[in-house]
Amino acid sequence: ESTPIVVYGNFHPGIIFECRFEGRIPSVTPARHMIDSSSLECISPAYSSPQSISLEIIGLVETVLLNVIDPVRVEATIPAVIFSGSDSIIIKGNNFIPGGMICSVQGKETVLEVINGTHAVCKSVAEAKPSSVALDIFFKDARQISDVTNITLYPTPLIETVSPTSGLVYGGTTLVVKGRNFRKLGRSFCAFGDIVVEA
Repeated sequence: ESTPIVVYGNFHPGIIFECRFEGRIPSVTPARHMIDSSSLECISPAYSSPQSISLEIIGLVETVLLNVIDPVRVEATIPAVIFSGSDSIIIKGNNFIPGGMICSVQGKETVLEVINGTHAVCKSVAEAKPSSVALDIFFKDARQISDVTNITLYPTPLIETVSPTSGLVYGGTTLVVKGRNFRKLGRSFCAFGDIVVEA
């Protein structure tokens, strides 16, 4: 994908700088604009596969090495139902880069903890409020959004009373749980120690 690249150096006003990307025809593109006297921006062309390329700044007589990488693609979040205040969620996708990515929910950013190439953990949801929001994934250095997926955060269920509070040893007692923020979001379960039964 085309990517804005900020190049830092000593750029004098009045000089026309151009960016020459290795292996592209046409290979020379004008620098889109000078940000200030110490930086300018080039727009890289799209490449068909990951590779290392050289970027030559014409007018500066300088060449730098760049790595072309595949963009992240988010396929799903685990769990699919996310409650506000959850410690973290697992993101399933591909092309995650260890130590090089950030995830953001409702403007709160945290480092995306990469488990492997297809799974990563985002902890930005811990302080997020219930709502339908975008989960953004950035490249840490470029601050460029790599992928966005929409998630819905539901209010955390609160248990207020359980009745009855005792039952027979051989089981079969029906318990009524009262509280707030209960929702029919697929199947629900109750756990009694190591024993799990459907609600």
